[in-house]
Amino acid sequence: MKNVSLTKVIAEIGIFAAIGFVLDEIQGAYSVSFVNGGSIGIAMIAVLIIAYRRGWLPAILTGLIIGLFDLATKAYIYHPVQVLLDYVFPYALVGLAGFFKPLFDKTDDKQIKVIWLIVGTFVGGLAKFLSHYLSGVIFFADASGFAWNLNYMNPLLYSFVYNIAYIGPSIIICATLLVILFLKFKNIVMTQGESITYVQNVERRKKENDIIFSSLEISGGAFLFVYFLIKYINSYTYKDKTDYIKVAFDKNCMLIMILGFILLCFGIYQLYTVYAKRFKYRLAFLIDGILILAFSLYGLARILEMYIDEWTPIDNNYWGWFVPSFVVSVGLIALYIVLRKKEAAKIATSTN
Repeated sequence: MKNVSLTKVIAEIGIFAAIGFVLDEIQGAYSVSFVNGGSIGIAMIAVLIIAYRRGWLPAILTGLIIGLFDLATKAYIYHPVQVLLDYVFPYALVGLAGFFKPLFDKTDDKQIKVIWLIVGTFVGGLAKFLSHYLSGVIFFADASGFAWNLNYMNPLLYSFVYNIAYIGPSIIICATLLVILFLKFKNIVMTQGESITYVQNVERRKKENDIIFSSLEISGGAFLFVYFLIKYINSYTYKDKTDYIKVAFDKNCMLIMILGFILLCFGIYQLYTVYAKRFKYRLAFLIDGILILAFSLYGLARILEMYIDEWTPIDNNYWGWFVPSFVVSVGLIALYIVLRKKEAAKIATSTN
């Protein structure tokens, strides 16, 4: 039965990817006013339907196929990263709506289901917008190429205005259409008679999420460790003075390299606990929070050093290091505290 189900999922991915590509071609033909690319339309609906029928992974694959079709037929290529941001990622990111499928499936209240449909559509649509927005800011910041005589605008504002002008209406149209399909043709949006029960689906998705969480820690830690190890080695300086020899490395690279190595080791351990059925988000949040807090506090120490020691030049980039990492670390530690309190309350309730 699982093989049959997998075959059905693959078939649906192919069908809806083709539908999405055709819809994208149609909407691109009439949205001529968007001279720098983009169009108002309903192509996202194909990815959104898969997201609520089959979940986030099939939806992302569907969006990825649509993006590759776009890349093969009408791409304007300036840089490899721009290709990713404008063609490969956008429709795939719409598939993030699939993360709301468990909440959509869990309730029998039709109104709440509609709410989750709308929330998922807006989240997926805004993720698509963010990809195009970053492309505009990074690669199309030349005011001479701005549309609608908006060359007086700051590139950050222009990219927002231009991209939201077509993605915003598309989100609203797709959300409306998805709700109508659900209310009038429920079987299009929902699957019926699946061979795997809801509880089994929840357990399977939980394990998948645990693996993804651990894999992100491993990949992130590996990247930080390898990349900053190379930078650390390349930062080597040697000065032969008359009275001493100075050998120096970039201490910032050393710190990030060490944090990356710790994160890598912890991610591997977390992945092991997934298969040993001992994975706990509470512990993961605490350790990740402490690691990122240490990272942020080092940035704070460097900031204090710069403002106190007149011989140390001021580098405001450390504020961009300290502030977001501190906020993330506090958030993770707060999540740990909340989960711990919930677990303690649950234990207290069961013993009474």
